[in-house]
Amino acid sequence: MANLAIQAQAQEVNAVVKFESDLHNLLALLGKEDVNVVAPGTAFKIYKSSGTLSSATVAEKALIPDSGIAVDDGTLVEVDFSKFRNLVSIEKIAKIGYDRAVGGANTELVRQAQAKVRQSVIAATNVTGTGTATASTFKAKLAKGAAYVAKKFEDVVYSPIHFVNTDDAYDYLGSSDITIQNAFGIQYIADFMGLGTVILDSNITAGTVFSTACENLDVVAANCAMIDGMDMTTDESGLIAVHVSPKYENGAIETVVYSGIKALPVFADRVCKVTTAA
Repeated sequence: MANLAIQAQAQEVNAVVKFESDLHNLLALLGKEDVNVVAPGTAFKIYKSSGTLSSATVAEKALIPDSGIAVDDGTLVEVDFSKFRNLVSIEKIAKIGYDRAVGGANTELVRQAQAKVRQSVIAATNVTGTGTATASTFKAKLAKGAAYVAKKFEDVVYSPIHFVNTDDAYDYLGSSDITIQNAFGIQYIADFMGLGTVILDSNITAGTVFSTACENLDVVAANCAMIDGMDMTTDESGLIAVHVSPKYENGAIETVVYSGIKALPVFADRVCKVTTAA
């Protein structure tokens, strides 16, 4: 029994350490130092601004025209847990051993949980209310997106970031001598053509480029550190909770993972969706 408990604890720690280590790489890519950890069910708002600064010439003592610049009431988004579970049968453990059967399955479980976080980063750019533009080529789309973001963040320090379809990027790159890097399972190109970081992802619709600034993306998480009534292994910040235990009624070892990490845009209209001109 003691050996089983040690093995289970080791699997929990391995899963947490792997997830946390890779997450730091993702945060660095997005220009973030940490995650905003909140209570489950906490609501955030995604805003949209409108209006254009009036450039009218104003005569002496005349009424200065209202530019009508305003921020809407915002769209509420709740942050809550994502929950995952996996069973490894005693037959599989008998055939290939505990470490390989349970450890291998848990590695894949964590990898796919990370994929859910990556998908939330992509989803943060594909929201209602984004700016739009069109261009005919991959390079031109990136330039259009970069120009849109530059105008939105004029006079402030910002870090541009673009999200593109993987096939589109590789079709453009061809035989170009450009290094593609990887963080948290995300393929990216650092400072591409001086336009900023380019994220490659197959979930982006082909022919589409999303552009924004890292400063316009918030990474938030429901706190997994203190779940009443449950004995889970967590990291210091409570970004992930893992528990491995025997499931006797199923003849299996069960792994349960909770994580509530997601990315949200602060202002939807500071994201630009660039598509091919009709």
